[in-house]
Amino acid sequence: MDALEKRVGDLPDHVHKYDRSQRAIRTDRHKYIRGSDGSQQLYDLYDDSDETTDLSDTHPDLVDTLDTRLNEWLDSFEQADPDDEATMSDDAKARLEDLGYLQD
Repeated sequence: MDALEKRVGDLPDHVHKYDRSQRAIRTDRHKYIRGSDGSQQLYDLYDDSDETTDLSDTHPDLVDTLDTRLNEWLDSFEQADPDDEATMSDDAKARLEDLGYLQD
């Protein structure tokens, strides 16, 4: 958000609700999304292909099952340590800064 505000100025308060990462997993029928802010969403892709109705409150067992599967999948590969410093070319760094992914 800091990089975005630096680029465009003050942001409306409602924009800050999107300041989170999200991870998702899907089956043939369902899609489960977990936000870094603790939010959870579950959609039935057969009955609601536009993903307009969150079913997470009415299907807690399915949410738990898919959350476990998501954790297992994420644990199955090595992930970058957010505290480690990455090395990259000056050109790549400039492009990422321009896109708002890096900030000074």
